[in-house]
Amino acid sequence: MKAEIKDLGKKYYGTEVEILSEGGISQGLLSIWVMGDYQPSEREVKLARESLEMPTEPEKEVLEDWLGDSHYETKLSYALAKYLADGVNEGRINASS
Repeated sequence: MKAEIKDLGKKYYGTEVEILSEGGISQGLLSIWVMGDYQPSEREVKLARESLEMPTEPEKEVLEDWLGDSHYETKLSYALAKYLADGVNEGRINASS
């Protein structure tokens, strides 16, 4: 089994981790959505910067306006997704049925 973290979409509904068979066939999709301390992940800040066409990280007020509500990836959501994906890929977590 293999696991990969999916790219962020336009509207956030959780950080998605896809579990794949050795042949690359999807075995399932897990969604992790934890607001934690409400700090946006680096991926989310990068997406905001690209969407707003800004050369550097947006200022706090601009970023807060862009994020708007709780539909954004937090540092904690990404960290949990990475822990899960790494565990599957390194064999520490058995994702086979």
